[in-house]
Amino acid sequence: MAEPLLWDRSENVRWQAAIVIGLFIETNPDEVWRVLCEHDHRHNEDACGMFGCVLLEDLLWEHFEEVWPRVTERVRNKQSAMRRWVYMVGRIPLTAHQWKRVERLKQSLRRDRSA
Repeated sequence: MAEPLLWDRSENVRWQAAIVIGLFIETNPDEVWRVLCEHDHRHNEDACGMFGCVLLEDLLWEHFEEVWPRVTERVRNKQSAMRRWVYMVGRIPLTAHQWKRVERLKQSLRRDRSA
């Protein structure tokens, strides 16, 4: 995979690597999830956009019911960068029930930050 390029000095190369990895979401979602988990310590803005908008968002779009329990478990760790990545999830075509779950998690994370 293109995973080593996620550490490249060039922002353009990093984003292109994330896009290439995202091509495997449909056929190999577990491998994409593994990549997300391995980079879960990266809190900078570039990483938040790259992992939140490109990979996590598309993974949820394609495999919401399978991935959502993993996301909610992962964000329980206050050190998890995925807590920030969840905010990057935009308007992807989810059901109303799925969107309510996403919004509830975002509200919960906001309360955690202010506490």
